[in-house]
Amino acid sequence: MECSIEGCNRVARYAATGWCQTHYHRYWRTGTTQLLPKELRTDLTYYGAHGRVKMQLGPANLNPCIECGLDAEEWAYDGTDPTERTGAVGQGWKVTYSVWPEFYKPMCKACHRTHDAAKRPKRTHCTNGHELVDGNIYEPPSKPGNRECRICRRANYESRRERLRHSNDKEKKN
Repeated sequence: MECSIEGCNRVARYAATGWCQTHYHRYWRTGTTQLLPKELRTDLTYYGAHGRVKMQLGPANLNPCIECGLDAEEWAYDGTDPTERTGAVGQGWKVTYSVWPEFYKPMCKACHRTHDAAKRPKRTHCTNGHELVDGNIYEPPSKPGNRECRICRRANYESRRERLRHSNDKEKKN
């Protein structure tokens, strides 16, 4: 089967779109299947922007982390671009990014995660709708800064105890 893009006779590798590998990855990087001149590519996706950064600045691991001085592992958007973009990655996670490499800094993974977490607003409610206020917040010692709902933790604990009790009862009967 051929690529569904007009004029392309490559083999279609992606059943969902009917596109060849070239058109699929071009769309993934730039948001369009059309080949655009490099200077006009300002509509890059999150992945395309990071690809541009790596292409122009090289691998991040050739630099020290700007926060702690250890070896950098990733390029991190510094959040200062007045024309920043927003997009979704993975399972719909919202991200901000820039299409211009000058707004990226080399960071180690730990500093990058800390930097990104500081920009995110704090959650006000848990996934079950309980308000996260002082008396209802648990911060696990193993995950500093991670806020969990005490009501949900207690309900999960009770549920696990109940399941364990039932499985022990079944074993005693057998």
